[in-house]
Amino acid sequence: MNPALQNYFEDQVGAAARRNPGPIATFADLFCGIGGFHLAAASLGLKCVYACDTDSAARDAYQANFGLRPDGDIRRATPSDLPRFDLLCAG
Repeated sequence: MNPALQNYFEDQVGAAARRNPGPIATFADLFCGIGGFHLAAASLGLKCVYACDTDSAARDAYQANFGLRPDGDIRRATPSDLPRFDLLCAG
C-alpha cells in the first residue's frame, strides 16, 4: 500500500478509536486457524464475536492466544445461531 494512504488510514482508525474507546466494529473469524486474521483485525480496533475451525489443535491455540474458544465445523451452525457481526474474515 502507498505509504501516504497507509498513514491516512492509520490516522482515521486512530481518530475513530479516540472518539469511541470501544471496538469500532465486530468480526467473525471463520476457518480461524491460530488467529492471523484475529491479530490483524484486533490491531485495527475490531472485536471478535465468533470464531470456528475444524482442527482441535488450532482451536486450542486460538483459545490460548485470544481467550475465545472457536466452534468446530461451521457446517453445523445455522445463521440464527451466530452472533451479529460487521465483518466476516475467512481463512
